[in-house]
Amino acid sequence: MGLGLNIITSNTASKLVQDSAFQVLSEGSLKAVARPAFTLVDKSASLDARKYSATKEFIFQSVSMVMYFAIITTVFQKGGYKLLKNLPKFQKYEALNGINNIKDFTKVYDAFSKGLLSTTAEQATQLQHTKGGMEVIKMIGSGLILTILCPLVVAKMVSPVMKMLKPLINPEVKEAIEDITDKDEIDNEDDIDDVEDVDD
Repeated sequence: MGLGLNIITSNTASKLVQDSAFQVLSEGSLKAVARPAFTLVDKSASLDARKYSATKEFIFQSVSMVMYFAIITTVFQKGGYKLLKNLPKFQKYEALNGINNIKDFTKVYDAFSKGLLSTTAEQATQLQHTKGGMEVIKMIGSGLILTILCPLVVAKMVSPVMKMLKPLINPEVKEAIEDITDKDEIDNEDDIDDVEDVDD
């Protein structure tokens, strides 16, 4: 109990729950695991339908999270900090002098939040405002990526992937495909034999 309370009330835990990327990771991970699990235990549909739906949901959520973090870290964090720092208000912030990228800002802000960096009250306010600005940028990015971009891209990816996985999810489909292929080969051989008989 004491250890758990210490973890929950630690600076690291406080920092994580305030970070929009961590919130998306938590929610996305829960959806990627919980939704397929609930789908599989739902007895109102056939087992094959449940397996198909659960696999599709897992792929959708997993790919969405990968896309989210790839775009958030490259576009919205790196580009967002440069944009923020060039705004007239933030150009006047003394606390941002010499901090030219989001990586350096993150290090400085981590040291500040842990009390390892000595700042004036004004500099502390400037760092907090900048952190807040970056969170707003990430929130806007989250909305654009998760509600517009991911559904468009992932929807095009899911169908081909599910088509490849379908024989693994439902072995009967693979057997049916093999039976159809075998039948086509037999029919083709019969057609060839018929042609040869006509020639004779």
